[in-house]
Amino acid sequence: MIGGEIDVQLIDYGSIADWVAGVGTLLAVVAALWIAGTEQRHARHARERHESEQIAQSKQVIEEAVRLAEKIGEHCQTLLTDRERLAADEGGVEHAQAEATDPFLLTARGFFCIHEIAGLRQQVLALQSFGVDSARAYVEISRMAYEADITYPRTIDHRKVSTSELMRVKHDMEVRAGALKEIIACLG
Repeated sequence: MIGGEIDVQLIDYGSIADWVAGVGTLLAVVAALWIAGTEQRHARHARERHESEQIAQSKQVIEEAVRLAEKIGEHCQTLLTDRERLAADEGGVEHAQAEATDPFLLTARGFFCIHEIAGLRQQVLALQSFGVDSARAYVEISRMAYEADITYPRTIDHRKVSTSELMRVKHDMEVRAGALKEIIACLG
């Protein structure tokens, strides 16, 4: 029929099987897109979680390095203070508490401090094996380990470590702690 009504009976709508196949194909495409989107969201969340865990681990390692640097600095300061007291005693200056400046106690405490510094240095060396996201943090920790080595005639006798060496180590540990604190601040 030209320019008139369309005969509905002449249009072939297909069989029921064709319709079921078409709807099934459409549903399969929708399901595939939904699954792909869901997997992408899960992968993004897993990646974000992994990154935040790495940052948290790096912060913990760096915070521990700061603690160790401060502790090494404290032990250096104890040795320096004890040397000053011992020198004052040898110079004839009297102190209110004689027990605090007894050379034996100073030597025993000095011996303890040297061993503590050596032990803390070993902990710093162990920190290097942990993953740190920041190359700068890794370098600072490595420098700490190098700079904290005050036992290099490989002696246990703290009297053989010079005052200037103790002052240098104390200063270096303060610098390293400050640099590591800056890195922590940058990590967020």
